[in-house]
Amino acid sequence: MAAKVNKWMQGLKERMEKKGTTGSLRAIAKKRGLLKDEKDTLTTADANVLIASAKKEKNTKLLRKALAAKNMMKSSGAG
Repeated sequence: MAAKVNKWMQGLKERMEKKGTTGSLRAIAKKRGLLKDEKDTLTTADANVLIASAKKEKNTKLLRKALAAKNMMKSSGAG
């Protein structure tokens, strides 16, 4: 099971690098005031705030990014 999760995370990271979207969720969170500086990390609570605002704004791209980040945090045990 762990290998499957690891492979999923690697695939997601590779797709983000290929598209050039690595760090875009972090930039959005910083712009919205959820992160103060470069040393802050995105938490599950921050992801939940971004998910709620994406649903309210009907922003599907932001919703997908925030859900992916939340799932990665959940599977890696961080957050």
